[in-house]
Amino acid sequence: MTPRVKIINACSEHIEAIAEIESRAIPGGWSRRAFEEAVAAPGKIMLAAELEGRTVGFANASFVLDEGEILNIAVDEKYRRAGIGKALLYSLLERFPAKIENVYLEVRSENSAAISLYEKAGFESCGLRKKYYADPVDDAVIMKKNIKDGE
Repeated sequence: MTPRVKIINACSEHIEAIAEIESRAIPGGWSRRAFEEAVAAPGKIMLAAELEGRTVGFANASFVLDEGEILNIAVDEKYRRAGIGKALLYSLLERFPAKIENVYLEVRSENSAAISLYEKAGFESCGLRKKYYADPVDDAVIMKKNIKDGE
């Protein structure tokens, strides 16, 4: 059963929990300061997933001209496999401005669960960045989705 998660625009009160989730999920990922700067920056979207008043996940993206990029989606380990990542992804896609045609992302080639989620959402592989990730070393699969006119 999927918990009753609420997806909202993140604000400064969410930053501490978001930075903590990021540090556990993505070693060497974004710093707290980077999240503080992104939460209110133009051309950025940052969402928080709340469950019973607690921040259990987040997603963030950027956009410029007619392209968007999903930067990261992470869910607290205790709440994974409950549909929260999917809810964050779909909420993020809905929040891109109407002018956005294509959304891109990069995902570890070994992260089959995330790749499956993105494929179910209509993303397709369009490239590979060899040895893009460190700790552990892994390739990045580049994925793309056309979101113009509901495609």
